[in-house]
Amino acid sequence: MLGRLNREFGKTIVMVTHDPHSAKSAGIVRYLEKGELLPAGRKPADWEM
Repeated sequence: MLGRLNREFGKTIVMVTHDPHSAKSAGIVRYLEKGELLPAGRKPADWEM
């Protein structure tokens, strides 16, 4: 349903998750480390997808 809202209606979806499987469905993924937003493209040292 969220994918359809995004594709067909142009809605932006903000999803917060700890699940790497769920994160794979996102077009853009940003990470937090110790409460701070990491630069685009950077993952926390202990995060494996």
